Amino acid sequence: MIIGHNPVIMNIKKIVREVSQHDSTVLIIGETGSGKEFIAREIHRRSRRRNKPFVVLSCKDLDITIRQEDILGKIEEDANDILRKTGIFEQAGKGTLFLADVHEAPPFYQKEFISMFSQNKYLRIGSSSFTKIEFRIIAGTSCKRLSKNEDFRQDLYEFLSNVTISVPPLRKRRQDIPLLVTHFIKVFTDVNKRKFPPMPSHIFESLMEYSWPGNVSELKNTIRNLVLMSPDGELSTEYLPFEIKKHPLEYIKNYKLKDAVAEVEKFLIRKNLSRFSGNQSKAAKAIGISEAAFRYKMKKFGITKNNY
Repeated sequence: MIIGHNPVIMNIKKIVREVSQHDSTVLIIGETGSGKEFIAREIHRRSRRRNKPFVVLSCKDLDITIRQEDILGKIEEDANDILRKTGIFEQAGKGTLFLADVHEAPPFYQKEFISMFSQNKYLRIGSSSFTKIEFRIIAGTSCKRLSKNEDFRQDLYEFLSNVTISVPPLRKRRQDIPLLVTHFIKVFTDVNKRKFPPMPSHIFESLMEYSWPGNVSELKNTIRNLVLMSPDGELSTEYLPFEIKKHPLEYIKNYKLKDAVAEVEKFLIRKNLSRFSGNQSKAAKAIGISEAAFRYKMKKFGITKNNY
């Protein structure tokens, strides 16, 4: 279920209902965390393929953690047996394949994709016979002008964009924040068997005024931590990230100096790690300390490269 009453979101709901009834390719455009994969899953859930697999292929990981044989599958024969590796395409079967961050696919894979998709078949590594493609293709990108991107094949763009859905960032649909907050609180209280807490006005104001650069994903993670870390049946300001608090200095005015300094340090470390996509060297330089000192403080505050 797509949550929101914003006019753009209402139109997206209408498009999702329509495209779920046929197999056109769909290109979903939106900032990181705006809900592209969620919308793709909603299209799949409403379609005749709902009981078939929904498989995600992360294009930014191609040739890093995902190899060609991971996609196509592989067949090897030895004297005694035939060894078969199932690839992502085969896993998708008659379901839906979601190409996440498709704009980050290397040129080689872009060429392979348009060749296979346009011919509606692919060749497993080690096999001499083609396999028919029966899955639906939906792609997601954070590149707003993919059609103008010189690093992306125009023919692949045209193939993927039979239907285009543009998802607005959360900061441009603030009226939906209360609905999303209520939904996420209910999800995390139900799953963890906790009491549904009242929403303090100062926390609500902070959530409404924050810019949410990480969009719905950031809001979801914030509410999850707020629900799980606060006492049962309550929402405690203590567990609201420093940068989200409406008047952050007001929240630390009664802290001891060392605790107030620690809060500011944690804020700057997290903010600059996010700014530089986890690059510790650049983040350390931005706040004016050595990389060794930066790493020491990360360890001290329990900040990791995967959780900042």
